[in-house]
Amino acid sequence: MKHSIGKSLAAGTAQEILTVPNGYHAVVTMVYVTNTSGSTGSYNMSWRHAHNNYADVIRFAYGKSLGSGSSDQFANGELVMKAGDKMTLTNTVAVDVIVTFDLIQAMPLYAFAGE
Repeated sequence: MKHSIGKSLAAGTAQEILTVPNGYHAVVTMVYVTNTSGSTGSYNMSWRHAHNNYADVIRFAYGKSLGSGSSDQFANGELVMKAGDKMTLTNTVAVDVIVTFDLIQAMPLYAFAGE
């Protein structure tokens, strides 16, 4: 079933946007970030793997500069997240974030490449 979630985030340390519930996979199809502050700032967005206690942090937006009132959209692919995986955002200014994903009940999945 498809979902969209939205969050307004003040500037700060890594903040959770999405955690995939147990027994599910999430197929993320869009992430939209808008700078809602009065000045230019930056952000990092990460996918954190649950399988190794979140030691793997995969950044898919790193040091992205975003002017006041400007937006970034990531929608040219899919990110398949497993149960327990998290999406986080670290930002230097206030932002709004929208994530659209399809939540699918998990079938048995085999590990690839050491995951």
